[in-house]
Amino acid sequence: MSQNEDFYASPGYLSDVGAFSRSDKNASDEVLPTVQAAPAHEVVACSSMNHDLVRTASPIHHIINRSSDYMDEILPTEVLSLIFSFCLPHFLCHARGSGPLMFGAVSKKWRDTAWSTPNLWSSISIIIDFNPQRLSHQTSLAEEWLARSGQRELSIQVHSQGHHIDDVMEDTEIDYLIFLMRPLIGVLVQYSYRWKSLDLLLPTCLFNYIIPRNNNAPLLERLKVEPPPKGTSRRGDALRFHLTPLLQRIDIRDLKLKTLEVQWDFLTHFSGVGMSVDECLEVFRRTRRLQHCRFAKIGPNESEFPTPLNEDWILVWTIQRLQLGHRHNFGRSYLFNTLTLPSLISLQYEGHRERLPVAALSVFVARSRCALTQLALSAVIVSDVELIDFLKLLPSLEILQLRSPRGDSIGMSDLLLHYFSLNPPPEAALEIAKFLPVLTTLHYSGRFSFSWEPLAEMFPIAIFLEDKIVPLSMEIPQPTLIDALNLRRRPLRSVTFKFYENRKAERIPLEVLPRLVAALNDGVSIKIFHWDSLRGTDMLKRGIMEFEATSNIRLVP
Repeated sequence: MSQNEDFYASPGYLSDVGAFSRSDKNASDEVLPTVQAAPAHEVVACSSMNHDLVRTASPIHHIINRSSDYMDEILPTEVLSLIFSFCLPHFLCHARGSGPLMFGAVSKKWRDTAWSTPNLWSSISIIIDFNPQRLSHQTSLAEEWLARSGQRELSIQVHSQGHHIDDVMEDTEIDYLIFLMRPLIGVLVQYSYRWKSLDLLLPTCLFNYIIPRNNNAPLLERLKVEPPPKGTSRRGDALRFHLTPLLQRIDIRDLKLKTLEVQWDFLTHFSGVGMSVDECLEVFRRTRRLQHCRFAKIGPNESEFPTPLNEDWILVWTIQRLQLGHRHNFGRSYLFNTLTLPSLISLQYEGHRERLPVAALSVFVARSRCALTQLALSAVIVSDVELIDFLKLLPSLEILQLRSPRGDSIGMSDLLLHYFSLNPPPEAALEIAKFLPVLTTLHYSGRFSFSWEPLAEMFPIAIFLEDKIVPLSMEIPQPTLIDALNLRRRPLRSVTFKFYENRKAERIPLEVLPRLVAALNDGVSIKIFHWDSLRGTDMLKRGIMEFEATSNIRLVP
C-alpha cells in the first residue's frame, strides 16, 4: 500500500470514487457526439490551451503552498515531529479515529515527518463490526501502521461493535467469525514482544488465537479484557499469556477467572466486575504484591475454586485500597471473615440497599489491625448506634464519606452529628473527644434527616462583634465553653452535605449561619446543596446573600 492509499482507501471514499466514475461516464456519453462533430483543428486548439493552463497553474500552486505553509521552511524536522507528538492525543479523540493520518493530509513534508516518527504510531485503536470488506482494509492499515512504530512499546485497543455479534450462537457462525478475524489477529500477534497495553472487547471464541509469540509478552504492563454484553463462551476458551513478568494491572468484566492465564507475581492493581465470591478470594491467593483491588457486582459462590482445607483466612500484606460492590450482598460477611489485610488504608463498600455486615466488618478491622484513613459507605442500611460503634474502632480515620443515592439507606442523624460536636455536655466530653480525632473530611449525600443545630455544633461558636462575625476563643472566656475548648479539636478542613428532594432543607436558619460563615472564613471548605429533580441550589451561598440583604453585617469579607 502506498503512502497516500492508507489515508484515502476507506470504504466511504471508495464508494464516492465509484459514484464519480459513473457520473463521469454518463457525462462523457452525452458530450461525445458534439466532440466528434467539431472540426479537428478546434479540438487540437482546445487541447493545446488546456495543456498551457495546467503548465501555468502548477508553479502557481507551488508558490501558494510554500507561502501558506511557512513551517516547512523555518521548522526543523525534529521540532515538527515533537509538535506532532504533543498534538496527537487530541487527534486520537477525533470522531474518525485517524490519529496521525491527519498530519499526512496537509503537505508532503508533514507526511514525510509523520511517517518517520515512530512515537505517533505506538498506539492504535481498532473498532470492528465484522464487515469483511472493512475488516480487510483495517488489517492492511494495521499492518502498515505498526510497521511505522519502530521499536516503540505498543498500546493496542481492539473493540467489537454491532448488535449481530451478540447473537453468535451456532458453531458455524463462530467458525466464520474466527475466519474473518484470523488475519487481523495475526498482524497484532507479530508485535506481541512490544505490547505494553492491551485492551480487548472481543468474543471469547477468539481468545485461543490471541497467543503471543512463544507465549511471551515481556513488556506487557496493562491488560483489559471484556467480552460483548451477550457474547457466549465455550469451554476451553482462554487468554494464555504464560510469561508476563511486567504485568501490573488487570481489568476484567463479566469474564471467568479461569479464562485468564497470566503471571500474577508482580500484579499491583486488579479490577473485576461480575465475579463470584470464590473467584474474588482466588485473586487474593494468587497475588503477592497487590496494592489496589476493586470488585463490583460480586455474585454468589460458584465453587470453581474450593477453599483449601488448612486455610483459616487469607493474609495479604500489601493491599492498601479495597473497593467492594455486592450484587444483593452475596458473600458480604464471608469475604470479611476470610481476609486479613494489615496494610489497608482505604475501604469503599457499596451494598445496593442491603444491611451493612457490621459484626463481620468490625472483626475484620480488629483482626487486620489496619490503620484505615479513608472509609466510604454507599447504599447500605445501618443503624446510628451500629455505625457509631464501628467508627469508634477507626481512630486513624481522616476521610469519611456516607452516600445514600436514593435516600432510602444510610442517613445522617442528630445522634451521629452529636459525636462531632465541639460543645458537648460535660458527661460526654471525654467520649466525644476520642471519636475520630484526626478527621479532616466529612462528605454526606442523601436525605435531610437531622437538625441544623447539631450541624453547627461541629464548628467553633461565633458571635457578632463590631459588625463582624468572630469565632469565640480563649481570649473571650465563657465558663460554659471551657470544656469544649479543652477538647482536642478535629482538624476539619472539608465538609460537604448534599440533600435530595426534601423541602425541609431549603433554608439554613439565620442563627446557624454565623457559625458556618466563621468556619468558612477560617479556611474550612463548607458546601451545602439541595438537589431536586431539575437543579441544585447552593444553600449556604443563598443563606448568606439573604442575610446580608436584610442586615448591615457583611458575612464574607
